[in-house]
Amino acid sequence: MSNALHTELFDRIKSTPTMMVGLNRNADRSEPMHICLEAENTDAFWIFTRKDNRIAGGGKAMAQFVSDDHKLFACFSGHLVRETDKSTIQDHFSLTVSAWYKDGFTDPTMEVLRFDIENTEIWEKDPSAAARLKMAIGAKVSEDDMGQHALL
Repeated sequence: MSNALHTELFDRIKSTPTMMVGLNRNADRSEPMHICLEAENTDAFWIFTRKDNRIAGGGKAMAQFVSDDHKLFACFSGHLVRETDKSTIQDHFSLTVSAWYKDGFTDPTMEVLRFDIENTEIWEKDPSAAARLKMAIGAKVSEDDMGQHALL
């Protein structure tokens, strides 16, 4: 179950690559960031930002994801570290990313961060027919009635 949910999560992120990302040392602020994934890598993702952004420089961080249909939720914890490998940066540089940088790939204000995932918590909100009926009549609903949950 957890592997299927984990696979579904990364498939959903690929189709809607935006997460709220924030540093733990600045826990009162997160912001939406475009996420770059590698096809088979579920241990990290990449973020292009500016050197003066609040997450620049990296550190211990959290990221939250909500699917378009609001049925899949995830919270990632890990570390943001500066990505220095030019090949990796170029692999993730796209038209979407280039729209943010005046000088494109060589823009001096650009910083690329890799989010090294330490753990992931996933919730799938997919209430069963029985759960929907229980909610409609005010009966008690269990967590199992509402969908899946996994801590990876």
